[in-house]
Amino acid sequence: MNLPISAGDSSRRKFFPLLCLLLLSKCSSILGDYDLISKGLDTRQQLHSNGETKYFDSLLVNGGNYSSEAFFIEKDQLPFLLQDQNNMEIIFHDNLTDLEKDAGYLLWEICGKDKDRSKQYSFSLNGNTAKLFISYGFNYPYTILGKGKRKFFPRNPAEQYVDEGKAAGIIPCTRYLIVVDEKIQIEGKNSFEIKYLPNKIYLFSYFYKKGFVKNYKKFL
Repeated sequence: MNLPISAGDSSRRKFFPLLCLLLLSKCSSILGDYDLISKGLDTRQQLHSNGETKYFDSLLVNGGNYSSEAFFIEKDQLPFLLQDQNNMEIIFHDNLTDLEKDAGYLLWEICGKDKDRSKQYSFSLNGNTAKLFISYGFNYPYTILGKGKRKFFPRNPAEQYVDEGKAAGIIPCTRYLIVVDEKIQIEGKNSFEIKYLPNKIYLFSYFYKKGFVKNYKKFL
C-alpha cells in the first residue's frame, strides 16, 4: 500500500511506522496470526490438543465436519462470550453465585454430526474433577476450501450467510463452559481431559504463569 507522503514532511515520516504497525495488528487475522472464535475470544487462547482415543473412528462417524477444540476464557471475556447472538439453547448446570468471582473458564467445543448434547461428559483438570457451568449450541457457517470445509465465526446470524450466498452451509457445534478452580490449576503445564465412556477421551494442555500463556500462530 503506497501512502502519499512527501519527502519534506517529517511528521508524516514519523507517523508512517506507527500506522504500519496499527494496520498490521488490525489485519492480523488476514495474515494468519489468529482467528476469531467468538466475541472477545480468538485462537490466541486456544489450548494445545494432545489428541484423543479412537480418533479415526470419530472421523469415520462424524465425517469431514468433525472438530474438537478448547480455549481458555479470562473472566472479563465471559460476558462477551455469553452475549453472542448465535448462542442457542443455553443450559446452566451450576449457579453463577456459587462460583468464585475471580474464576477463569475453559471452553470445549465439539462440532459435527455426532455432537448429541444428551451425552454425559465428565471433565477434569490435572486429574481433579472440574465443574461444568454452561452448555449450549453454536452454529458456524462454512465455505468450501479445496475438498474440505472451513468454518468461520459468524458476526451476524449464521443462517444469514447461507441466505446471502456467503457460506455453503452450517456446521452444528456444542460448547461446554467449565470452571477453572484456582485450587486445581497450577503454575506451568495444565492438563484438561474430557471423558465420554471408558474408552473415549479428549486431551488438551496449556501453560499458566500468573495468567494464561497465549498461543500465537506464525505469520504465513
